[in-house]
Amino acid sequence: MQFEIGDTVQRRRGGSVMTVERVQNDEVDCVWFDDDDQLRRFCFRPKALRMVMLLLALLCMTGCTKAQVLEVASATVETSVEANNALVAALQKIHDRTKLDRESAMIAVAQTAESKEAGKAQIDKIDADYAVVFETFDKTGKVQAALAELLEAARAAIDAGESPDVDGLLALGAELQGLHSAILTILAELR
Repeated sequence: MQFEIGDTVQRRRGGSVMTVERVQNDEVDCVWFDDDDQLRRFCFRPKALRMVMLLLALLCMTGCTKAQVLEVASATVETSVEANNALVAALQKIHDRTKLDRESAMIAVAQTAESKEAGKAQIDKIDADYAVVFETFDKTGKVQAALAELLEAARAAIDAGESPDVDGLLALGAELQGLHSAILTILAELR
């Protein structure tokens, strides 16, 4: 299986939901937050990983009944809800830590600046550096809201015996994962 940066994956035998950070040769680097909210990284062989989202189209092509497809769709939607709730919680913790990091940097500058002008220049730079992070957090909020609406619509479609918009769910989930990866990259550069 081919993985791309931003894919949501899990070890085949279970464990944390992770984001693919880098793919090179026969190695897939993944990042995730452990139970103590510590950022973790590890390199896996592709055959040790699986995509978290299922592609319902594959089921349709294999001759599954509509009831079977809807059963898998329901499981996929619930997995999406769990994965995205976990990701949103992780993003909120990163957001809160980032605000504290920014405030700490500003306090340190205010206490150590040689002059008022030098302090203001340093604080302006800190604001500019962190502006990109907070803009990305704003985008994640909008994507998460759209995803929540689509998840509710998917649940309603399944309850009505109709196929949900799985492609839309996958696209928004991938976009949210991509923004999460972008935030982690930006913060790593700032530190």
